[in-house]
Amino acid sequence: MTGGTPREFPAADVNAGEARWSSDGRRVAYIGGGQLWVADDDGANRKQLTSLNGGATGPVWSPTGSLIAFTTAVYPGCSTDACNAAREKTKDTSKVKAHVADQLLFRHWITWDEGTRSHLFVIAPEGGEARDLIPGAGYDVPPLRLVGVRPTRFRPMGARSPTRQKTRVGTTPCRPT
Repeated sequence: MTGGTPREFPAADVNAGEARWSSDGRRVAYIGGGQLWVADDDGANRKQLTSLNGGATGPVWSPTGSLIAFTTAVYPGCSTDACNAAREKTKDTSKVKAHVADQLLFRHWITWDEGTRSHLFVIAPEGGEARDLIPGAGYDVPPLRLVGVRPTRFRPMGARSPTRQKTRVGTTPCRPT
């Protein structure tokens, strides 16, 4: 798009954020209603790509435009979104509202660790099944960041792992302060 009158994207009636252009400049991935969407550069052909219990955040296009990476909150023991939804429903409908902390880091500022972890997923911009790149992992990807943004990046095949993690399996997910 060149010049012209500024307008809201993708439309005036859509509350969207975290918009990211595809490398060819023809499409935009964004977060709307807590889920991942994609639309043409003019806002047409909007399509919701995810409908995940943990929502979606931080979309990043692959250099080829064939995938979009994003993060969502999952319970590490769950391998499906149905399992995540069932765990969330059990927690919400439980008569017991006590918070049980059995490991560190159980609280950060005003946020309690409720058992979910941020996992990195990828999905094709045409839709389909979102794939967890670290299924079962008990750590956050990307890790907790206290200042600034630490975006996800795609790297060429054979390069280092494209993820960063807060802890390794079998170690404590915190350090002395």
